[in-house]
Amino acid sequence: MKSKLSRIRNIDNDTNDSSIELRKKKQKQGESKLDYYMQIADDVFLSAVAYEDLIKGNISSFIKLLEIRLSTRSQRSLSSANEPVLQAIVEFLLPSKHHVPELCLIMNNTKKKGNGNLDFLIFCLGEEIESYINLELKYITLVGDFTKRPYVHYAKKANEWKKTTLGEILNNGIKQLERYTDVIAKGQVTFKNSKAGVYDERIKIINSSNSSNKLIGFIIVVIEFHRIIINIAKLDNNQPRYFSL
Repeated sequence: MKSKLSRIRNIDNDTNDSSIELRKKKQKQGESKLDYYMQIADDVFLSAVAYEDLIKGNISSFIKLLEIRLSTRSQRSLSSANEPVLQAIVEFLLPSKHHVPELCLIMNNTKKKGNGNLDFLIFCLGEEIESYINLELKYITLVGDFTKRPYVHYAKKANEWKKTTLGEILNNGIKQLERYTDVIAKGQVTFKNSKAGVYDERIKIINSSNSSNKLIGFIIVVIEFHRIIINIAKLDNNQPRYFSL
């Protein structure tokens, strides 16, 4: 009789131990899920703050967020990185509802369609804002004193290799960004009206009574995903525009 009672007590103890272990396991799983959801919430919050600052003309928070994303890239991915990869990362950081990837612009209305008269850039906008943001991206594989160091790259439009320096790339990038900003300020166009402007059905542009509207352009140059250089181009519109998706 005593042996039977002992076995029953042992079974009860084993059951209690199993229940405690199960509760602990579930608690750890719950804590892991909570940490996971908290991390997602932090990422969403950082992205929201970075976007709000960017749309106000302050790119600092966005660059910090970009640096965090770039730091997570593996060495293997860095070896094959290029501007399309950089563009995909930047677009991922922007809310899909408030940016237009590869906004199509007619830069030269004297050229026929398909003869190099179109250009593309990332365009950001929001609701009830006074600034609209253009982003021009450059990716460079370079080390050392890069501002004066010779840099050879393939020019797709010219179909040839070109020799330049990072300083020249920055200066040319700013000039290009200023041209983009000037063309966007001209408003919406079609190929039929033979004007330079925005040729993109995803966005609507109308005249605005708000004279404080501004177009702001940022050029972001990323060097081997380790260094980021930023420059800015501003245009105060003589003819204010309002942009919407």
